[in-house]
Amino acid sequence: MNPTYRLPRIRRHFRLQPGPRLPGAVRAVREGVRAASAGLLAGLALASVAHAQRPPEPWQYLEQAAFKSAYTQALGAKAKTPWLARRDGPAPQPSDQQVAGERYVMNSFCKNHDCADNSAVILYSPEKKLVYGTVYEKGRTTLIGNPPPAVATELAKLWKKEWRSQAN
Repeated sequence: MNPTYRLPRIRRHFRLQPGPRLPGAVRAVREGVRAASAGLLAGLALASVAHAQRPPEPWQYLEQAAFKSAYTQALGAKAKTPWLARRDGPAPQPSDQQVAGERYVMNSFCKNHDCADNSAVILYSPEKKLVYGTVYEKGRTTLIGNPPPAVATELAKLWKKEWRSQAN
């Protein structure tokens, strides 16, 4: 039942006089609620736009069939290594890189609780559906995806910059 409808009936029954009206206060509260709602909606809209523009996390690339196929093929026998297969360890934001005249998305990630001894840098070409990378495991570096020499050289530089620049 509508409360504004019930109020006059109650007043009639008990012969109550109408109380003081506060239209200015009510209007101010109503406008404040509207302004807060509009601000909240604007904030949510900006947050969703910012989230939509953010590149996927390294593990989210595995949800893309083309990437997953190319990545698994590039890993070869290493596809059975859990931290490489899941890509769920700590990772900086992916970035676009120009390597040997081609555009790649660079993903870096490492093994949970063991980044110093287990880390990787992956270059993914969405246009060509190719994955190249370098995997560092306990002192041994392995190239994956059979990268061309220019890409292999750049992968070594990118890995060192990503995982060893803090120690310098």
